[in-house]
Amino acid sequence: MLQESPEILGEEGIGRRANRFYFDGMRPPQTLDIATLPPLTANSATLVFYSPTSFRLNRKESRYWDLEMFCNNLLQRAELLCNNYGESTEWPQEKLLQQMLAMTSTASTDISNRFRLSSRQKKRIDCSGLTGQVHLKNISPDAGRILSIGAQIGVGKNTTFGGGRYTISR
Repeated sequence: MLQESPEILGEEGIGRRANRFYFDGMRPPQTLDIATLPPLTANSATLVFYSPTSFRLNRKESRYWDLEMFCNNLLQRAELLCNNYGESTEWPQEKLLQQMLAMTSTASTDISNRFRLSSRQKKRIDCSGLTGQVHLKNISPDAGRILSIGAQIGVGKNTTFGGGRYTISR
C-alpha cells in the first residue's frame, strides 16, 4: 500500500499542518540540455504554480503575482544556472526582458503558507508564496522559450527548497 500511495496521491499530498509535499525522489534523475527544449509556439498560455512561489527584486520581496519580478527572476536564474555549469549565455538580456514584459498577465492565485525547519539555524523558515494560475498573452517566440526553460528549472525565491515550480498548459 505504501508503494502505491504516491500514485494514488498523484505524487503530491498534504502533510502536517496542511503543508504540501511532493515526492521528488520518485522520478529518475535526468540531465536536460535546455537549448533543445521545444519552444512554446502559442501566443497565449497558462502557468500553473503548484509549489509556493515568491519573488525578490532589488531587495523588495513579493508573494503576489508581479510580472516584472517573475521575468527578472526567471532570466537571472537561467543565466546563473548556465554560468554555474560552465555554459556561456550570450543572450540579449535586455531585449529578452523587454519581450517578456510586453506580455499581459491575469492572475488567479492564492497565498500558500509553507515552512521548513532549518537544522543549522534551529528555527522555522518561512517558504510561503503564491500558488494558482497565471494566464499570459502576447508571448513572443523568445519569451516562450524562456517560459519553457522556467518550467524545467523553477523560478523565484526559495527555488532550492522546492518553491517556484510551474507547468505550462496551452
